[in-house]
Amino acid sequence: IEDCRFDYPSYNKLVLGDCRRPEVSGFTCAPAPPVATSSREEAYASHDNVLRNCTFRRMDGPALEIHGRDNTIENCLFSEVDYTCLGTGSEGAINMIRSAGTVFRRNTVRTTGNSEGIRAGVRNRIEFNHVHQMSLIQHDGSQINLGVAAQEGSIVRNNWSHDSAKAALRFDSAY
Repeated sequence: IEDCRFDYPSYNKLVLGDCRRPEVSGFTCAPAPPVATSSREEAYASHDNVLRNCTFRRMDGPALEIHGRDNTIENCLFSEVDYTCLGTGSEGAINMIRSAGTVFRRNTVRTTGNSEGIRAGVRNRIEFNHVHQMSLIQHDGSQINLGVAAQEGSIVRNNWSHDSAKAALRFDSAY
């Protein structure tokens, strides 16, 4: 997916009395016949996708949720993310915790409400990003978070992180 603009790609349904987490844009597959793999989640995950030169603005809930392996998100803008924090509190504005080998490069992530900005998964590479004004609503957080399970094989380098009351980087969560 290249050169697209997503304004209000997901939003809450509070006005309808629904307080559940908003549905989120992302790389996932609709249920299909299972593939022979070791886990059901892997059978439905999406692999080898590229999202480039896109803009995601003004959404409630995470901006993007990525499952699967070897996906690339490059040169995108994510702005004004998660106004109500109806999710779990442990997810990120960019939620890659269920991805492996994802490259998140040359993106800007700014003005987010939930506690974590970018949540990495195993063997993720997070590099050359501009991240700022994050974790504005929830009490705890960081701009980039690699939980203990995601650290081995992951690379975080050359990111510009500023203007947040929370930590720039964290490596202490269990996930």
